[in-house]
Amino acid sequence: MARPPAGLAINQVAINRSNARRSLLDCAVASRGSTQHQAHRALKYEEVLDLPRLTVLMPVHNAAPYVSRAVKSTLAALPKDSELAILDDASTDETPQVLATITDPRLSLRRESQGLGVAGALQRLMSTTDSEFVGRMDADDVCMPHRFRQQLSAFEGDAPAIVFSSAIHIDRRGLPIGMAAPIPLSREAVPLHLLATNVLVHPTMTGRRAALADVGGYADTIAEDYELWLRLVAHGHSIQQLALPGILYRIHASQTSRDKEWLRASVDDALMESYRHAVAHELGIEVDAVGASESSADGAFASLRAVDRERVRRGILESAQRLSASQARYVARRLGRSA
Repeated sequence: MARPPAGLAINQVAINRSNARRSLLDCAVASRGSTQHQAHRALKYEEVLDLPRLTVLMPVHNAAPYVSRAVKSTLAALPKDSELAILDDASTDETPQVLATITDPRLSLRRESQGLGVAGALQRLMSTTDSEFVGRMDADDVCMPHRFRQQLSAFEGDAPAIVFSSAIHIDRRGLPIGMAAPIPLSREAVPLHLLATNVLVHPTMTGRRAALADVGGYADTIAEDYELWLRLVAHGHSIQQLALPGILYRIHASQTSRDKEWLRASVDDALMESYRHAVAHELGIEVDAVGASESSADGAFASLRAVDRERVRRGILESAQRLSASQARYVARRLGRSA
């Protein structure tokens, strides 16, 4: 089977620097077993590289009412050796003035006069930063204080490539209005959920840069997040969701993803191609796609021909039997809601 489509190219220099950083850290650890002088030299080289362990990416467009709290809450949650990289994507409101009032050595800010869109802005941030891990935040959300500490701890030992958290929903005033199910999703369960619908909250993501680079990063497509998760699945990268909420996720009328026309258009050729590859990787089923669904942004499953949709449904339920009883029930419920 051909490899699934990749996104725009990521700066190879950044990838090489990440590899160099990991090699130097390995050298430092090994050196501690021999001489202090060798360890000192290895760590000095690491200081010269001056690379953060975690970079949080935040594209911003006309978010003046919310961006200050988003930035400050993210900076407050950042562990040591981390940075927040912001790209102001041609904002026409007071966003530039608001951002200018925030000063922090861990904050880097660039502005684009020509709008890149979400996928383009994220890919630009990916190519101009370097770190072992990459996190995401939206400019209208609020970061929980424990988020990155908890997520980074999930990468210890036999760790997944990408980690997500659940989220507490808030309205435009910041008042709680609900919550995404605070249920942990195992790395075996996440792909099955994704074949039913996009269950993952994009701005809660923290992942290994190497995994994102391996699949080409963000593609120039409408549902850039869902398409990337499917591509990661198709390449065999593991994804896990933690139960504890990581952000306050703001729901308001101006969100692009709440627009009905956007929802219908989001199921484009790029998304369906990655969906097909993910189905083949997880279920061993080859399917054909038809026209875009008019039901929701999570319409890849619904866009399948009826015979293929039934084959995929059965394949998901059969694969779910390998999960724990609670995880299998949750997959079945998710699939029922997506039918």
